[in-house]
Amino acid sequence: MFKNKRPLLQKQEIAGSGGARVRVPRKPPMEESALDSTERTRRALNRLNKATNTKLFTAAKNGWLWDVNNLLGAGADLNAINNKGQSVLDLARKSGNASLTRFLERKGAKSAKELN
Repeated sequence: MFKNKRPLLQKQEIAGSGGARVRVPRKPPMEESALDSTERTRRALNRLNKATNTKLFTAAKNGWLWDVNNLLGAGADLNAINNKGQSVLDLARKSGNASLTRFLERKGAKSAKELN
């Protein structure tokens, strides 16, 4: 079913066990460390979709303050610009959600004009 995957458990001989083999958990590979996991999450958050927007752009465009806050906490790029030349703050202003716009301004978001 899973090709080229090593089992999570591997057989090892334990001294004094009479030669019996016992299954013990193996250590996870180094590339699965917490830092790598965080970096993979940040890359996924900042990946552009077909409309050249990240998840943060979509949340700001729809005026979803709670989602914007969570995405920023997870490492999304606050001052990213999409292919249309819009920043997250620009989309928040277009959504008409004043509290979201104030929240982003307090976090240090800049408009596309300020970033260029």
